Amino acid sequence: MPSEMEAQNTKNIGRLFEKAEQLHIAVAGLTVKVDEGFRGIHRRQDITNGRIEKSEGQIIDLQQTDETLVAEVQDLTEARAADIVRREGKSARLQNLAYSILEKVVWIGLGIILYNGRKVFDLFFS
Repeated sequence: MPSEMEAQNTKNIGRLFEKAEQLHIAVAGLTVKVDEGFRGIHRRQDITNGRIEKSEGQIIDLQQTDETLVAEVQDLTEARAADIVRREGKSARLQNLAYSILEKVVWIGLGIILYNGRKVFDLFFS
């Protein structure tokens, strides 16, 4: 039988995800951690103590007010969004560099073909 504190923590987790849904916040990574906590014995201690471990060892305290819980989730998702933007920015720069190099190779190749083509044309028609 779950203790009163565990029951309260379960209720707080439900409120956290309700608020996150209301704000349209993606909490996929956090959801996985919470689900592991309910299923896995090794995560049970974190939930019993009223905490959920976020990625990279950060912790959400479930005894906080609703506003603080939502702010914690917003901070987590904003950090993930910033990381995704950073990765996409690097990817776009690399892609632009690759296109630039490819364009130069094509122009050099076209120049070589045209130069050699002119030599062949002069050879046959002069």
